[in-house]
Amino acid sequence: MNVREPLALMRRDELLSDGTGWRALAASVSSGDLVAVRPGVFAFGADWRRQRSEQEAVTRAHAYALMARHEPVFSGPSAAALHGLPLFRVPADDVHVLAGDMRAGAARGVVRHDGPIIDDDVVEVGGLRCTSLARTLADLARSASEETTVAAADAALHRYVDRNEYDEDAAASLIDAARGHLGGFARRVDVAHRALEFADGRAQLPGESVSRVYFHRLGFPIPRLQVPVPGPKGTPYAVDFGFEGMRLFGEFDGEAKYTDPEFLQGRTAQQAIMDEKKREDWIRATTGWQLVRWMMPNLQSPSVFGSLLRGMGVRPPA
Repeated sequence: MNVREPLALMRRDELLSDGTGWRALAASVSSGDLVAVRPGVFAFGADWRRQRSEQEAVTRAHAYALMARHEPVFSGPSAAALHGLPLFRVPADDVHVLAGDMRAGAARGVVRHDGPIIDDDVVEVGGLRCTSLARTLADLARSASEETTVAAADAALHRYVDRNEYDEDAAASLIDAARGHLGGFARRVDVAHRALEFADGRAQLPGESVSRVYFHRLGFPIPRLQVPVPGPKGTPYAVDFGFEGMRLFGEFDGEAKYTDPEFLQGRTAQQAIMDEKKREDWIRATTGWQLVRWMMPNLQSPSVFGSLLRGMGVRPPA
């Protein structure tokens, strides 16, 4: 997992010492050229507006650390973002920190979580202190939705996939460590355990993780993930979901597949779409299985996803 980098941050005193006057600073904020990330800390507006939620959380954490009186320990969604995990449908407006010996209380844009700070639970990531990966997953499992937890846990476990080989023992060790952090908490513990146990590092995108959660809620059997299908030139295709008894393949189409240069590899979006169509036709023709596709807008809720599947003639086994 790659740690997301924060945006370039500027302290107010640094801007003023460089010759920027109070009025000019206020005008830059008013025009949107600068954004006040926290009181006294600014970022360039154009960069700020291009951020994804996860990078915003990282930037807010670094901005808070710049002005904090004591070195903070970030937790929950802030720690997840620092560890490079997705924040599915989690707003990045607040910074989450452990209160430690300080009294937990309200502060604008800061959520302080009560409880002691245990050294073994704290790591340094990108120059900031935050809860360990296992503790972070446990905290998300206790406080966030199942979709958020499974997407983050899948991403954490995906680092145990190497050349399509999944180290299930290493993945199980991380999940066991995360579940070990649930022992001292009563809140949502059963839900938290189930969400962590459901995690699977073979999922490649948050949309795949959420799709799997919704398939389960709709009564479908647990699918195989990244199912290999022999391709026309000997290199196998990997299909996101395979339901053996139903002779059904499923594919989540992330937007990045048609927009991200890393995925396009020099192709145009139109070429990528045509390549996907050829791949899909080959898979259907050679396996005889049905293949259905969906995108993130179809994952608004289990009911919306279920309606889409029924419209394609796909229902869970009776």
